[in-house]
Amino acid sequence: FFNLGSAHARIGKALTTKLLSSLSDVLGRKTAWPTLSKAVRERKGTPGFVVLFPAVSPPTSGKVCQGRRGGEQKNAPSSSPLPCHGSRWLGELDHCPRLGLPKPDIFAEPSSVVAPGTNVTLRCSALQSTSQELLFTLLKAGSPGYPHPDKTGSEARFSLPSVKVRDAGSYSCFYSERRHAKGKSETSETLDLVVTGSLPRPSLQALPSAKVSLNGRVTLRCVLPVKPSLGSVMFMWLKAGTPEPLGRALQQSQRWADFTLQSVTVQDAGSFRCVYYEKTVQPRASEPSEPLHVCVTDSLTRPSLTVEPSSSVSLGEKVTLWCQSASCGTRFTLNKDGEDKPVQTIDSPQDKAGFLIPRVTRNHTGTYYCLHHTGEDIPTPALYSDPLELSVSGERGEPVPEAGEADAYPVNNLIRICLAALVLAVIGMVLSYDCHSPRS
Repeated sequence: FFNLGSAHARIGKALTTKLLSSLSDVLGRKTAWPTLSKAVRERKGTPGFVVLFPAVSPPTSGKVCQGRRGGEQKNAPSSSPLPCHGSRWLGELDHCPRLGLPKPDIFAEPSSVVAPGTNVTLRCSALQSTSQELLFTLLKAGSPGYPHPDKTGSEARFSLPSVKVRDAGSYSCFYSERRHAKGKSETSETLDLVVTGSLPRPSLQALPSAKVSLNGRVTLRCVLPVKPSLGSVMFMWLKAGTPEPLGRALQQSQRWADFTLQSVTVQDAGSFRCVYYEKTVQPRASEPSEPLHVCVTDSLTRPSLTVEPSSSVSLGEKVTLWCQSASCGTRFTLNKDGEDKPVQTIDSPQDKAGFLIPRVTRNHTGTYYCLHHTGEDIPTPALYSDPLELSVSGERGEPVPEAGEADAYPVNNLIRICLAALVLAVIGMVLSYDCHSPRS
């Protein structure tokens, strides 16, 4: 192939391209490219034909592709790129194979860092929608590929039920088109699936302190329990509520690695853990570290109030109200509309506290809100959480006691037990006296 005109024509300028080919391959075939006028001329004595591009338009300027002749691939010289439109030659001359279909994305649900026994789904997603049927293949380092058994659209899901340590490793994927002239994508980026629990847990430190001022800086240092003989070790930092690791660091000699939060905001505060694992084909990973709470000292924020299992429960169920905050407080209080004093108070250095109601009654129905403070400051309404409505359902005839009745039951039972013991003691004394009396 070569160009008779400029390889990079401006719009509106004629570009003539001569395609060397056997006349026997092209005679009788018609040009069917709608954006071009019919301009195929036979040159006698020359084993080929000439196509004239009367006015190059944006659709004409396109990918550089490879030609096909007699089933053989033939590359155009780099100095003479051949435009193609979509995935076809001019008209019905031949299909233009796509060079380098875009590589897909691969990610894990619910996370790429999981505990043993978790059900994991690896999703391979083509970034470009297509009408072609695609065949997705999952790759794992050290193992053969796993083609997806079904014909799919733009995404395939590979299920890993109840993962074990042997399922950990580096995964990637690619896809190919199910058609006569197949196209194959590039391979995706690598995803490390980490199954925790095989190695001792590390420790996590905050430098200089876990209490950081707004726009300040804090470094989270993950430290191995002992000097490892593991070779390359990958460290990861996890944050509660964020499925994927915040960062990774590869170390070969040091026992620790650092991850720094620059210019801390309220959104950066929370509970952090770290994990390390071997960077091998079949990696082992540690237990997550104990949680470390990072809070913002000079920014009082409203906490959030949530409920488990639901805000609508039946009589007698167990309910937990969770109060969570990003501020550096030490005391959580749970309040209810219509009551002057807090329902419960919990002192905790963590970022959240759970208020347990072991057996709900109708008296627990109402609107709740919580507060997170130092215990010394005066609470203001602006720092209370949004209200949460708790509703309790149940038939009136159900033998579920109200709050006062439930509290009275243990006392009444204790009194009955004491009276029964006293009666038995008196009867025992009478029988003993009767047996040892002279009249007996």
